[in-house]
Amino acid sequence: MSDDKDMGTNQGGYDEDVPPPPGDEGSGPPPVLTDTWRTVGEWSDKDNANWLRTKPPDRRFLLSVQDDQEGGKPQGVLPLGRVGMLAAGGGVGKSWALIQLALSVATGKDWLGTFEVNEPGAVLLALGEEEAQEVWRRLYWTAKALDLSDDDCALAAEHIVVLPLCGKHVALTLSPAELRGTNVGPSTVKTIETVFARELRERLNNAGVDWRLVVLDPLSRFAGPDVEIDNAAATRVVQCFERLTETRGNPTVLVSHHTNKASRAGTSSAGAARGSSALTDGVRWQANLDAKPNPDGIGVSDLATLHVEKSNYGWFPPELWLHRDRDCSGVFRAASKAERDDYKEACGEAEVVASTEKRRVSSEATARAKAEKDISEAPSADLFE
Repeated sequence: MSDDKDMGTNQGGYDEDVPPPPGDEGSGPPPVLTDTWRTVGEWSDKDNANWLRTKPPDRRFLLSVQDDQEGGKPQGVLPLGRVGMLAAGGGVGKSWALIQLALSVATGKDWLGTFEVNEPGAVLLALGEEEAQEVWRRLYWTAKALDLSDDDCALAAEHIVVLPLCGKHVALTLSPAELRGTNVGPSTVKTIETVFARELRERLNNAGVDWRLVVLDPLSRFAGPDVEIDNAAATRVVQCFERLTETRGNPTVLVSHHTNKASRAGTSSAGAARGSSALTDGVRWQANLDAKPNPDGIGVSDLATLHVEKSNYGWFPPELWLHRDRDCSGVFRAASKAERDDYKEACGEAEVVASTEKRRVSSEATARAKAEKDISEAPSADLFE
């Protein structure tokens, strides 16, 4: 697909297919700017279009959603060929949501009953914490919840490559200690990549399909050991993700990551992702998946919310309420208005009960303090003897 190939301009500034300048052969990694040092006029010549006078191609989106404020006009949400992140607390359902997305992209069915898939196609589903039978279970229950037809299942079976990687070393970047032992010379994206990263990229390029989505779940398995505490290391792993977007088809690369403790206390934001801020800064799109607590504040309910917190190129859709389908092992679906209203009403009633209980405890404490004060201020019996 020639348009896809053009779309994959080297974001990391490195192209192993471009020969080094004369005299530099064999002197180490190719210069970073070999394929990017051009004037605006030279870029215009390359694209056969005047960059200053010709309207550029519309941005392509993997997912879009209808804007009710604009008469149902589709708005792009998740861009194609860019790096994004889904952040959530442990056990909230990141893997379920991403497996649902994989099936949606492979079949063309809406994701979570809300987001339209603009460009269905091949998906790589790399699950770093799961073994094969667990992936089987999740795919089965997701397909059941989505009510996939036989034709849909055939499409999914053909278009999804699934990698159960539990127990395997799948970091994409070398640790500082490993880098010190390589004697690789100047640091480039290539020099900090692991063998696994190169194999992954080669397999994507040689699979004979145009990829639409690459899922890496979770980031902690695919990143180096210092990514969450070192901004430089975090930036390097984002560059590795960007190189995956340059593979055949220019897929979106979506990684999952854990949120920090503050966000789990109800202060979710673009900074909710755990660890280095360079992760959120580096990705072009981020959505947070937050579990809703039970109205009494004990444990979590079957409801969750999905909200886009960062979108460099697309639209910010309204917050989406989700409901876990316990009959299908916890697969998400869009929550109904009645479910949302019932939850909010229950939370309001719980708040009234909690407020009443707080006033009761406060009143008892005040009465007890007054009684203790009265006793302490009472005349001693010895004064009257």
